[in-house]
Amino acid sequence: MTDDTLALGVDEDLLTAACVDIVTSGFLVLVVDAGSESIVSVTPGTARALGLGDDELTGRTVEQVLDRRLIELPGPRPQPGGWSTAEPPLALTAGGTTLAVRLVHRAQAGERTLLVLRDLSETVEMMAGWQAELGALTARSLRIEFTPSGEITQADERALELFGHAEADLVGRPHDTLCDPQAGDDAGLRELWTQVPGEPVDGVFRRRTADGEPVWLRGHYIPIPGIDGRVARIVLIAEDAGDEMRRRTDLEGKVSAIDRSQAVIEFALDGTVLEANDNFLSIMDYDRSEVVGFHHRAFVLPDYAESAAYQEFWSRLRNGEFISGEFHRLGRDDRDIWLQATYNPVLDPDGRPWKVIKYALDITAEKNRTAEFEGKVVAIDRSQAVIEFGLDGTVITANQNFLRVMGYELDDVIGRHHRMFLAADTDEADYEEFWHRLRRGEFVTGEFRRRSASGEDVWLRATYNPVLDPDGRPWKVIKYALDVTAEKMRAADYAGKMTAIDRSQLVIEFATDGTILSANQNFQDLLGYTADELAGQHHRVLVRPDEAADPAYDLFWERLARGEFNSGEYRRVTKDGSEVWIRATYNPVFGADGKPYKIVKFATDVTGEKLRSAELSGRLGAVDRAQAVAEFDLGGKLLTANENFMRTMGYAQEEILGQPHSMFCTREYVTSDTYRDFWMRLRKGELISGRFHRKGKFGRDVWIQASYSPIPGLDGRPLRVIKYAYDVTGFVSLQQRLQVKSRAMAETAQKLGELVTTAAGRCTRSDLMVSQAHDEARAGSSSAPATLLSFGQVQRTVNHVAEAAQILADLSRQSNQAAFGMTVELNRDQVDHRSVAVIVEEVRRVADRSNQAALEISRLAEDVKLEINHGYEAARRAETAFERVGGTLDKVHDNVEAAADVIRGQQVLVAEAVRLIGELENTSGGEPEAPGGTEPGVG
Repeated sequence: MTDDTLALGVDEDLLTAACVDIVTSGFLVLVVDAGSESIVSVTPGTARALGLGDDELTGRTVEQVLDRRLIELPGPRPQPGGWSTAEPPLALTAGGTTLAVRLVHRAQAGERTLLVLRDLSETVEMMAGWQAELGALTARSLRIEFTPSGEITQADERALELFGHAEADLVGRPHDTLCDPQAGDDAGLRELWTQVPGEPVDGVFRRRTADGEPVWLRGHYIPIPGIDGRVARIVLIAEDAGDEMRRRTDLEGKVSAIDRSQAVIEFALDGTVLEANDNFLSIMDYDRSEVVGFHHRAFVLPDYAESAAYQEFWSRLRNGEFISGEFHRLGRDDRDIWLQATYNPVLDPDGRPWKVIKYALDITAEKNRTAEFEGKVVAIDRSQAVIEFGLDGTVITANQNFLRVMGYELDDVIGRHHRMFLAADTDEADYEEFWHRLRRGEFVTGEFRRRSASGEDVWLRATYNPVLDPDGRPWKVIKYALDVTAEKMRAADYAGKMTAIDRSQLVIEFATDGTILSANQNFQDLLGYTADELAGQHHRVLVRPDEAADPAYDLFWERLARGEFNSGEYRRVTKDGSEVWIRATYNPVFGADGKPYKIVKFATDVTGEKLRSAELSGRLGAVDRAQAVAEFDLGGKLLTANENFMRTMGYAQEEILGQPHSMFCTREYVTSDTYRDFWMRLRKGELISGRFHRKGKFGRDVWIQASYSPIPGLDGRPLRVIKYAYDVTGFVSLQQRLQVKSRAMAETAQKLGELVTTAAGRCTRSDLMVSQAHDEARAGSSSAPATLLSFGQVQRTVNHVAEAAQILADLSRQSNQAAFGMTVELNRDQVDHRSVAVIVEEVRRVADRSNQAALEISRLAEDVKLEINHGYEAARRAETAFERVGGTLDKVHDNVEAAADVIRGQQVLVAEAVRLIGELENTSGGEPEAPGGTEPGVG
C-alpha cells in the first residue's frame, strides 16, 4: 500500500477491493461518507486534476462538486434513481475547474463509499469538435437510422426527398425497401445487421427510389453501440453520388476501353515494371511473370539504355513531366516494335509523382506502312520528275528531276503556267479539255510531248493526279513523270529495226500450243503459202510427218510453252513438198504475269548455205581422212591431232597432246635461228608451207609436205595454228633414187648424142663422096653404063642413109631435151608424177624411134656395101675408066663402115637408155601425188 492509499482513512479491505481498478485505471478517486455524502478524502491525483490541494475538496458534499446535468454526448439517457457505472458523464467542478467525468467504479464498505471516476474532458472536447466537423461534413448529407435488424427508424428530409418517400412510408419498413432486389449488392450489409459490435461499412451503394429509379449513394453504415456494448442502432450517413457515379462510370468505361484497346503498363519511378495488361504482353510477346519486376530497359536497345538521353527520359518522368511520342522498342527475341505511347506520371495527394502509367498503341504495321509510303514517295521523288500545279495550271513547286529534265531552275517555273512546257503545235482545244478534266477530278495519263528550256522536244510518260480535299473536291494537281525521250527514240529505233527485220527476215508468230497466228511476206514467199492459208494451222504443217510424229517434237513445244528459248537450223517443208533449211530463233514472249503467251520466230533462209556447208564439211572430212591434221597454240603446244597425224608420227594421242611441237624436230633444228623464226612468223599470222623433215616415234625420219596456217580471232590476231600435211617419206626416198638414175640416163643420152652426131657427120661425108663418084661415073658413062646404074642405086641408098642420119640427129636433140627435163623435174622438192610420166613416155618414144632409125641405117648401110661391091666389080672391069671412082668408093666404103660402127654403138646406148627408163617406170609407179609448192629448208 502507498502512502496515498493509507491517507484515505478507509478500511483496508475496502481499499484492497478497489485496488485493481484504481491501479489499472489511474483515474480520479473520492471517498465519501455514506450518511452525509460529504467527501472524506481524495487521491492527490484527483486534487491536482482540479488544480487544488489535497485538503481543498475534503468536507464538500458530492452534490457540491458533481453536477448531475448530462454532458451533451451521444448515448442513452441515464435512468433515474441514483448513480451507476452505466450513467452518462457528469460535470466535476471545484476551484473554478470543471471536468467531464464518468463513474466507472463504486464500492461500499461500512459508512464509507469509494467512487472511481474517469476523466473524459479531453474526449468530450474532442467529440464536441467532431460534432462540429460532422455537422459541417453532413451539411449536404442525408441521414437514415436503422435498428440492428435493419428496420428504418427515421430519415431526414434529404433522404425522404431523394428517395421520394414520406417518413411514414419508411419508418418500420425493412432496409430492402431502399434496395433493388436484383442488384445483389447487400451481402456486406446483411452481415452488418448481425455483427457485434459491428464495423462501419463504407462504399458506394446502389439503391432505388419509390419509383424504382436507381440512386447512387456514397456513405457509411455506422453501427452505434448501446450501454451494453452491443449494436443499438445503425446510422447511414451518405451523399447523393449520382453525378459522381455517372462520371465514374464514364471514366471506368473510358479506362476499360483504353485497357481493351491499348497496351497499358505501370512503372515505379525507378523504371521497374509494376503491372502490364494483356494487350501489352501480347504486343511484346511476353508473359506477365517475364516483365513484372523487371526494368523498362529490357524493352529498349542496349545502346539507348546506356545513353544520356535514356537517363534524361526517366529523370523527366520522375519530375512529373508528361512524355508522348513514337518509341522504338524491342519485343521477344529483339523483335522491332514501334509504339505510339504516352508516359503519364501519377501524382500523390501532395502532387508528387509516385508511379508512371504508359498507354500505348502498336503502330509497328502502320510504321512499316508509313516507312513504305515514305520510302515510295522518296523513291518516286528520286526516280521521277514531280511537279505540282494549282487548278488554274499555275506551277506550285517542282522537284530536281523535273527541273533537270526540262532544263529549268525552280525560280524559273514557280508561278508560271503549265503552258510554258507545251510544244508549239499543241492543239488548243485539246489542251483546254485536258485541264477541264483535271479540274473535274479526272485522272489523266499518257505520253506527252513537251518543250524544254532549250526548245528541244522532251517526251514524258506522266500521270496528272488531282488531289482532293476532305470534301472530295480537287484543290491541286500532282504530276508524276518519267523522261522517256530516249525510250521514245529507242522505240522508234526498234520500230525501224523491226521493219528492217520484217523486210529482211522470215517472221512468224505462234500461240504457245503451236498454232500459227501470223506470218510475214518473206515467210510466205519462202514456204509458198498465203497468210490466210497459214493462220490457224499448226506448226507441224511445216515439218516432215516423221519429225512431227517424233516425241522430241512435242517436247520442243512443251519447252517453248514453258518460256525456254530455242535456236538452231531447221529443215522445213514448203507447200509444194520441197525442203528448205532455215536458221531460226524461237522466242517466247511473256505477258505481265510473267507467263509466255506467244512465240515469235525470226529466221533466215540458209538452204544454199546449208548445201555449201555440207559440201565444205564433206571436203573437210575428206581432208581429215586424207591428210595429217594437227592444231597448236601460239606457244607451240599441241592441242589436237587426227588419226592420220598420229599414224604418220607413230604416237598415240595421250603421248602427244599438250606436248611441244619441238618433240617432232631434230635437236639441231630446234636450237636453230630458223626454228625460232618459224614460230615468230606463225605468231605474226604468216602462212608457211613446204616440205619438212620431222622425227617420229623412236627417232624415225619422217618427211611431210605441210602447210602451217595461223587461225585469226575476231580481232584479227592469231589464236592458234592448224597444220595440214602429207606423209612424203616414201616419195623422198623415190626422189633420191630417181636422182641417181637420172644422172646415169643423162650421161647415156649425152654419149648417144655424141655418137649420133658422129654418125650424121659420117653419113654426110659419104653422101658427098657418093655424089662425087656419081659425077665421075657420069663422066665415064660411055664406057661403063652398068657402073652408072650401080652407082645411081648407091646414091639413092646413101640418100636414105642421110635421111636416117637426120632422124638420128633430131632424136639426139630430143633425147638431150628429155634428159634435161628429167633432171630439172627431179631436182624439185615436190616432184609432179604426171610430169615425170610425160617425160618418161617421151624418152621411151625417142628411144623407140632411135632404135628404128638405127636399124634402118644399118640395113641401108648393108645395101650400100652390097651396091658398092657390085659397082666395084663393074669398075674393075672398067678399071681404066674408073680408077678415080674406085678410090672414091673405097673412101665411101670406109666411111660407111665407120657409120655402121657408130650405129651399132648407138644401139647399145639406146638399149641402156631403154633399160634406165624401165627402171624409172618401176620406181615411180604407185606413189601418192603430193600438192605443189615447196619451201626447202623451212621447219
